Amino acid sequence: VTAVEGAQTKRITNTPAQERMVQWHPDGRSLIYATERKGSWDIYKSSIARQEEPHFFASTLLNEEQLVATEE
Repeated sequence: VTAVEGAQTKRITNTPAQERMVQWHPDGRSLIYATERKGSWDIYKSSIARQEEPHFFASTLLNEEQLVATEE
């Protein structure tokens, strides 16, 4: 994620898996994306963990949760 003016960039994930179809959640504080971490594609959400941090690109802590898991 990059700030609009391009001054700061933040990596959201740090895994060897592929991530695709990244979309902003309507709240503007979360990203929804597909990732292939366990050999199948699942849907994850990354959110700003600290309410006092208003901008996703500058957040110091993110919460990540699996929203949809592919059945094997």
